[in-house]
Amino acid sequence: MIGLTSCTTTKLPTERADYNSLLIDMIPELPSIPNLPELTWSLENDKYCLSETDVDKLLDYGENELPLYRFEMDSFNKQLELILNGITNK
Repeated sequence: MIGLTSCTTTKLPTERADYNSLLIDMIPELPSIPNLPELTWSLENDKYCLSETDVDKLLDYGENELPLYRFEMDSFNKQLELILNGITNK
């Protein structure tokens, strides 16, 4: 013997406003811009110079911090676009 059960309703869902507020609550936090490292410049032979450790800090910022920030912003934009499309029914 096989039994089949299901639930149906004749009432259409009108909870769109709750759905939109739920989507709005899902908006992620905007990534923070990485702080530029504090560098100590010196003047030698009429040229501005950085110590080796400061150069390492600056390179790390450009090679690691900025690409990570860009990745986080791209992820944020994709998530935000999905949420906005859900709110505007696209």
